[in-house]
Amino acid sequence: MSTGIRGGSLQALPVGKRWQLRLDELIIESNEQRLVTDLVGQVNAGGEVILNTMKPTPVNPFLVLLPLFTSDTADDDVRDLDPKGQLATLQLQLRPTGLAMTAKLIDVSWQQHGNIPGVDAIDVGIHWSKNQGVVNVFARDGVIHADNLLPDNITLNDLRARIYIYRPPGSQKETAGWVVSYDDLQLDTDQFSLSQSLRLDTATSDLSLMTQVQGMPLKQASKLFPAPLMGQNTSAYLTGALTGAGDIAQANILWHGQPRYFPFNDNEGVFQAAVELQQADFLFADTWPALTQADIALWFENDSLTMTSPAARLNGIEVTNLEARIPHLASGAHLLIKAQGAGTGEQLTTLMVNSGLQNSLGMVLDKHVQVSGPVQASLDLDIPLGGDKVVASGRARLQGNNVHIASVGLTLDEAQGEVRFINENINTDGLTGQLFGQPVTLDVTGGMDETAYQVDIGVAGDWQVQPLLAYLNPEFNDYVSGHSPWQGNVTLQLPDSGFSYSASIQSDLTGIYSSLPAPLAKSTADIMRLALTSQGDQQASTIHAKLGQEVIFDGILPHAQMQFSRAHLALGNTDFDGLGMGFSISATLPEISANQWYDTVQLLLNSGADKPPPPAADSGGLPVRGLTQADCHCLACPSACLFRRHRCSSLASSSTGWTLPRNRTI
Repeated sequence: MSTGIRGGSLQALPVGKRWQLRLDELIIESNEQRLVTDLVGQVNAGGEVILNTMKPTPVNPFLVLLPLFTSDTADDDVRDLDPKGQLATLQLQLRPTGLAMTAKLIDVSWQQHGNIPGVDAIDVGIHWSKNQGVVNVFARDGVIHADNLLPDNITLNDLRARIYIYRPPGSQKETAGWVVSYDDLQLDTDQFSLSQSLRLDTATSDLSLMTQVQGMPLKQASKLFPAPLMGQNTSAYLTGALTGAGDIAQANILWHGQPRYFPFNDNEGVFQAAVELQQADFLFADTWPALTQADIALWFENDSLTMTSPAARLNGIEVTNLEARIPHLASGAHLLIKAQGAGTGEQLTTLMVNSGLQNSLGMVLDKHVQVSGPVQASLDLDIPLGGDKVVASGRARLQGNNVHIASVGLTLDEAQGEVRFINENINTDGLTGQLFGQPVTLDVTGGMDETAYQVDIGVAGDWQVQPLLAYLNPEFNDYVSGHSPWQGNVTLQLPDSGFSYSASIQSDLTGIYSSLPAPLAKSTADIMRLALTSQGDQQASTIHAKLGQEVIFDGILPHAQMQFSRAHLALGNTDFDGLGMGFSISATLPEISANQWYDTVQLLLNSGADKPPPPAADSGGLPVRGLTQADCHCLACPSACLFRRHRCSSLASSSTGWTLPRNRTI
């Protein structure tokens, strides 16, 4: 592209050793742009030429004047910006040693192009000599056009800068570029204020930049996110996350390197930005409560982002040691969050109820497995910034908590151990506690199946029998003693409403002594296997128990009344099913001691040892003592009566005690 004079008229008048010059309607063309102006000046005897403009002139300032200082190949870099302005004053000095110039441009503007912002209403003062110059920039009440790079254009309140342009020291003029630098650019806008220093080598594209952004409300931060550079998903995520209360205390930005090598995977340069947030709200996921009262340090390094906070609150839980990372600010980026927390079981439940796990783990903690007392917890979140499902995992440390399993009415006291979860899936590690006042170990797993949340509980203990009898029937303390290991399993199905369960308990009863009548009698060394199973729902439970080979109990327990509506105790190999209304006993044994069994039945029915025997009843010719309309006793718990005013079968009598003939069924 050529630059030259295309027309004008020249008047020259000798004055002493100088010539006075006047150029009218001088036409200078460059890059398809035209400058028309009037000049006056002089030429002295040494060949020095001085020219001055006479009036302001509309001009495309860069495209006309740029070829005076650079090669034509640089013109194309500026052409797309379409700069405009008005040349207010211009003084040129043409000396044998080089060109000097002083100019003032007003109302300078250029369009944004790509990621280069556009501006308007800038005043520019240029002072140039040979291969170096100073450009003073001033603007007030203008607009920075940056909606290609940022969400919106920015209202400019004030801009001041002194820019130095020079050839690199020792460079060859034919091949060297220019160095552009400034030390203290000051920019004030409606959204933010900043100061900046910069050095750019146009020959190598090496850029060094330091920017300090002053404090601003946090909700304004999203207006500064360059989505094309940091990724649309990352920009959209941070825009949604940083829209609450809080302030940006300050931000510092450092850049060193050639932009074409970003993100500097091979250490060609570095980009770092440190942003301090105070008392900020951070909504890390739409389906989770926001972090509040957080002092967060954001650290951008190349294409990664790290956020740390010493303390914050999450739905009432005190959060410490928060760390969040976006390893790569690009398409498909993930935010990884780690945090420690301290609160109560109730606060942890409220958090899960208000999280993306509200229909699974939240529902379980709220309705079925209720934890009370202080809890230490950790939380890990993997949040895809593209909007896919959040993966939440964590650990909760129980330290003497009470855990109430509402569905089956059991409370685990003094719980110790760790509960882990990945989304709705839970498991435990080293979980122990007190059940009915005695120690147990538990192994708990949970997760969603096709129709309900399922919890599987493995439980084991080695219990003394006397404390257990205190819950069942203390009157058996005179007959049963010792301790024995046992194991059990409980499976809970927890749909949106109601529940169902199945449970089993096994023990060989080694270590238990019983002086009850056979077949309930045993020594501590005897093995007598106990197997108990139960299943039911919110309405009722069906219970089956087998003790050794000769004792079987079956019962149906409605939960509303908490007493058996039907129950049958079978002794020996009897084919009598029972389970009619009330309580029944059947026996097929070689021999039974009626006196002992009378006392045992009295214990079962809680008749009291000091009461006189009930009157005899007619049983078809056999001398018997009848047991009728007996009061029951609570065997399961103080509110769960097993038998209440049920009729028992008759016992035969002999002169030596209460016995039954061989194979007699009662």
